[in-house]
Amino acid sequence: MKHAILGGGIFTHAHIRVTTEITNNSYITVFKRHWSQDQKHKFKIYSNVNSSVYTQDNVLAYNPDIIHIVTPDDSHLPYLVKFSNSTSCIFLEKPSVVIGSIDNLRTILNIPNNNIYYNNWFAHVTDSVPNKSLHFKYHTQKHITQSEIVNQVLTHLVSYLINIGIAPTCSIDISNNTPVPNGLQAQIHINNITMYVDILSGTNEKSQWSLQVDNRIPITSNDSKGNEMRQAFKSVYDKTQPNHHWLDSAILTSRLDYQFKSNSWPIEMMELINEKN
Repeated sequence: MKHAILGGGIFTHAHIRVTTEITNNSYITVFKRHWSQDQKHKFKIYSNVNSSVYTQDNVLAYNPDIIHIVTPDDSHLPYLVKFSNSTSCIFLEKPSVVIGSIDNLRTILNIPNNNIYYNNWFAHVTDSVPNKSLHFKYHTQKHITQSEIVNQVLTHLVSYLINIGIAPTCSIDISNNTPVPNGLQAQIHINNITMYVDILSGTNEKSQWSLQVDNRIPITSNDSKGNEMRQAFKSVYDKTQPNHHWLDSAILTSRLDYQFKSNSWPIEMMELINEKN
C-alpha cells in the first residue's frame, strides 16, 4: 500500500509509525514544498520512507492509495479540495480547522465525501452512550493557545459525540465557562447531556485524558495505551467508519468554537447545513 504524507512535522512521524504498525507492506513518501538537510535526515531513519518535493503533479504521479493531510492548519482545506476528486483515500488530520467562514463551508459542502476519513480520536469508543452526563478531562504536555483549545483538544470529545449519534445541528448551551490560563473549564449542554469539561495545556508532563460516561468507570489514556490514532487508521483500512463523520465533526467543532468566543454560529451557515441535509 502506498502512502503520500503531505507535511513533514512532528505528526508526520506519528502517521509513519502507526501506518507501519498496521501493515508491513507500506511504502511511504513524505512531500514538502521546501526541505532542509536536517529535515531530510530525520526521515532517513525509516527504511520504507522517501522524501520528495511537493507539487500536485508529483503526488498524483506517485498514485498513492492514501493521501495524509498533515500540514499546517491553514492549508488543510486547499489540499483537501485539490485531492478530493482523486482515486486515493484521504486521511484528514484535523477537520476541525477547515471551517472558518461561510465561503469555506460552501466549499466543503461541495466536496465529495466518499473517500475522506479523519483522525477520529475516539473511534474505539462507540458503545458507551450517556444517559445524563459526561466528564471529559484532557491535560496536554504541549502548550496550546487559548484561541485554539476547542479546535485542537475539545474536538476529540466532538469525535466521541458524533460516534454515538449526536447530530452536528444539535442544541448547544454553555454555562459556567470559567476562564483558565492555557485551558478551559465549562459545562456544555448538548441536547439532554451535560458535559463537564476540564482542559489544561502546557503541563510539561505526559499528556493524559479521561472520559467518564454518567457514573461508570472512566475510560483513560492509560487504557488506550496510545492506540487512539491506530484505531482511527483502522477505519480507513477496514472501511468501517462512515465517511461523512469528518464533516459532522468539523461542523460541530466550529459551532462550539464560535460559542466559546461569544459568537453564535451565523444563521447563513446553519441554513446551508439544513439545505444540504
